[in-house]
Amino acid sequence: MSTNPLVDCRIEQYADQLVYKPEDVWRFEHKAREIRAREFARVVRAGWNWVKTYLVEPIASAIRAERAYRELMALDDRTLADIGISRSEISGIVARSIAPRAEARRVVSVKAVATVRAPADVEEKRVA
Repeated sequence: MSTNPLVDCRIEQYADQLVYKPEDVWRFEHKAREIRAREFARVVRAGWNWVKTYLVEPIASAIRAERAYRELMALDDRTLADIGISRSEISGIVARSIAPRAEARRVVSVKAVATVRAPADVEEKRVA
């Protein structure tokens, strides 16, 4: 404490205002938990998107390509000629089918707005 009584009085006045009430502490903790949970969910989603993009999709694509290659190789030359490919082109066709496409994916978001009106013979009731 200081030697000035006026300063001591002011310090005590502001010290009373700086004391947090238990409900304020609860609110702070609740908000912190909420923010922490939201950030954790964001990190988990980002991690899953990475796993899906760099591990799951390439493996699934390779499995599909192998299956397509085996199915095309199992066809006879006459059927391949009917399709318009030769046996020597199969590996190139399969490789092109799994190559990443250069075109950018465009995300389109559509919001539907609807207005609903009650029939004229229905009374309007308000809930207070």
